[in-house]
Amino acid sequence: MKRGKPATLFLFLIQPFMGFLFAIRDLKRIQNCIVFTIFAALWGWSMSFEYTPADNYRIAASFCQRPVTNFDEILEKQEEGKSVDIYLSIINYVVHKYSDNAKAYFAVLCAIFGLFCLASIRYVIIHRTNKNNTLLILFVIMMFSTASFAYSSMPRFWTAAWIMAFTTMNLMDGNYKWIPLLVLLPYIHFSFIAISAILVGAIFFSGFFRKHEKILFYLFCITFIVSFVLPESALDYIIPDSMLEGEKAMSKYNSYVNTNQIGGRQVVREASAYREANSLVTHFFQNVMKLAAFTVILVIRKYKKYFENDLRIQKMYTFLLMLASLCFFMSILRHVGWRFIWLLWLPLYYLFYVVYDIYKPRIIHKYGYWIIFVNLYTVSHMLYVTYRTVDLHLFFMPLYNVIQRGIDFPPVNWA
Repeated sequence: MKRGKPATLFLFLIQPFMGFLFAIRDLKRIQNCIVFTIFAALWGWSMSFEYTPADNYRIAASFCQRPVTNFDEILEKQEEGKSVDIYLSIINYVVHKYSDNAKAYFAVLCAIFGLFCLASIRYVIIHRTNKNNTLLILFVIMMFSTASFAYSSMPRFWTAAWIMAFTTMNLMDGNYKWIPLLVLLPYIHFSFIAISAILVGAIFFSGFFRKHEKILFYLFCITFIVSFVLPESALDYIIPDSMLEGEKAMSKYNSYVNTNQIGGRQVVREASAYREANSLVTHFFQNVMKLAAFTVILVIRKYKKYFENDLRIQKMYTFLLMLASLCFFMSILRHVGWRFIWLLWLPLYYLFYVVYDIYKPRIIHKYGYWIIFVNLYTVSHMLYVTYRTVDLHLFFMPLYNVIQRGIDFPPVNWA
């Protein structure tokens, strides 16, 4: 073992969180990648299900009270419109073959989440052009805090977000073997069907979209402006009833959109206290991050002449114009709109850093650190969600005790 290269796996076996902290210092080492992924699984094993408004409670209760024991049942429900995305059902089926423990269920979900989180962050680190620098460290930290382990308590959306980030980076570099992941995305979270379509367009029809960059840019600007005033009910005119066939599709729509209608499409249940909490603060910082994303893309566009012959950056820029338009529009959703703005930042961090890494525009070097202040809320929200959803013994107890606390964990019941 080289000096200054601690045996992180050994540290992990003593105290997991300490091993994890040492591991993230150098994610090029395979040993550290193993620690990162196992710690993600341990995070899921340490999930607490005491705060009933949280998503992880609802998912754990569904796992315990609605076990999936027949794979054909999953396919039948989807065909009958009783299931939109089948990711959780498949993991439910696999885990129930070995355990009825909700902590084991989340350990598997978080391991998958952590694997793609690691793959995305490691891709940025390995494929940089220059040596490590403070901006690289900053961007990696911001990427992680935007979709950290804390959000594995909402596993469908954020697992899909990391898969999207990883797939985007690879496809932009011509690694087309990862295309099947685009097909899987809508089965993990139904909203990613539009994102998959946008990414396919940016990759395989890049020439067409580059010729019409001005139209994409104007659409980007228009959706940014109208997203501040557009009501949720505008989705009624975008999403036709024919796309909402099946009780589950309608239920998903109703759970996200408040149309205030007496008949037809309407909310089937009130938003939980968890989603209502600090809604004004969340909405304020959503707008701050939306404005910051808009500004960053404008800065990148200003320096287009630097990378006009760089096909990878051109494709990434085209993709971000389309993705931003979609995310700005989806931000009108009161309770989940923030997710789409944060989702936008994952590939945006990557492009922003790549432009700096290769071309070093003076404006990024001078003002790039302001991203810290723009994203202060993501860090604080990460800590808040962690406090609400994770057994804090994970952060100071030995590995044996952390594991032991989850063995024979009782079933999670509906409140």
